[in-house]
Amino acid sequence: HQRRTDNQTAAALVTLTRREKQILRLIAHGLSDKSIAWMLAISENTVNFHLKNIYHKLGVHSRIDATVIVMRCKASESRNA
Repeated sequence: HQRRTDNQTAAALVTLTRREKQILRLIAHGLSDKSIAWMLAISENTVNFHLKNIYHKLGVHSRIDATVIVMRCKASESRNA
């Protein structure tokens, strides 16, 4: 599995829907699927549906990998600011 460049990762993040970005932020804060579902007033199945889409768009296989991408992008934004 090939490692993405920062530009590819940033491009993939842009393809996420508003709801997917919300869920990704909550995952990065360590929330469980159940907590995310409660906070957003959606079912856990809906959270899982969005997670699968997020993983596919970002080319990752876990919430840890997705969180790493978020942290890397935040670090990159900080350096460029």
